[in-house]
Amino acid sequence: MKIFKTHWFNKWAKKENLPDNALIVAVMEIERGLVDANLGGHVVKKRVAMPGRGKRGSMRTIVAYDDKMLKMAVKANELTEVEYNE
Repeated sequence: MKIFKTHWFNKWAKKENLPDNALIVAVMEIERGLVDANLGGHVVKKRVAMPGRGKRGSMRTIVAYDDKMLKMAVKANELTEVEYNE
């Protein structure tokens, strides 16, 4: 599985000191069905744990997972791939 983030989200995550490994953990939890809310249309709301703060004191983000939209965003060079080893 590949994980991508938009350039805007990447900039925001750096400003908030949100590491990629926190996103990876969140995506793995989503894959197991652990989401805060399924908003429909391949969009979920998910809490992302910040280092040293846990999930309760952290932030929520919206995650979209639609193959068609993903392909369009990749083609438009709007995404940055999150590097990790499965």
